[in-house]
Amino acid sequence: MNIHVRQLSTLEQLPLERHFLALGREDRRLRFGTGMNDFAVRTYVKRIDFENDAVFGVLDDELRLVGAAHLGRARAFHALPYRERHERRIARALKPGTASRALEK
Repeated sequence: MNIHVRQLSTLEQLPLERHFLALGREDRRLRFGTGMNDFAVRTYVKRIDFENDAVFGVLDDELRLVGAAHLGRARAFHALPYRERHERRIARALKPGTASRALEK
């Protein structure tokens, strides 16, 4: 059997979902690190960001999906505004006489 590996697109979301749903209880635990019911698996697949993450499929000779890897890419730009907001609150709280005002916001 030859093994083919390639990056999957959002068009292959359904085959990826079917692949994960076909996994047995122990295989799901090994794959996800915890037992996941069908609803959790479907939710996981729907939340994959195919535009920003890398999802690789392992295909058999008939090009059926037999394995997959999902590599989530960091989205630092989402965390930055949150971090800046709270750094400012902390800085204000450290100034004498402003602690109560910073904590109220």
